[in-house]
Amino acid sequence: MHRGLVKLQFSLGVAGMSAYFSAIQRENRMKIKVIVHEADEGGFWAEVPAIPGCATQGETMDELLRNLHEAIEGCLSVDVAAPKPGGKQRILEIAV
Repeated sequence: MHRGLVKLQFSLGVAGMSAYFSAIQRENRMKIKVIVHEADEGGFWAEVPAIPGCATQGETMDELLRNLHEAIEGCLSVDVAAPKPGGKQRILEIAV
């Protein structure tokens, strides 16, 4: 474990560490603009212009937001085959 992390753990305790890392994760989340529409039949639907084909609906705004998170994760998740050993390819994950 990194020395700075050990010092942080002792000063915050386990619960404090959990809250600290949760705050960092929220702060570092990708932000994506969505367009929310009122559906003619009631409820809402939304589209994500940055991700073609990514859209969802919900009867309430809370349901729409939950469905949006799921839809965006699904649209962005891609299974990538592992590169062959000894090859020149690499798989990287980056935070944006």
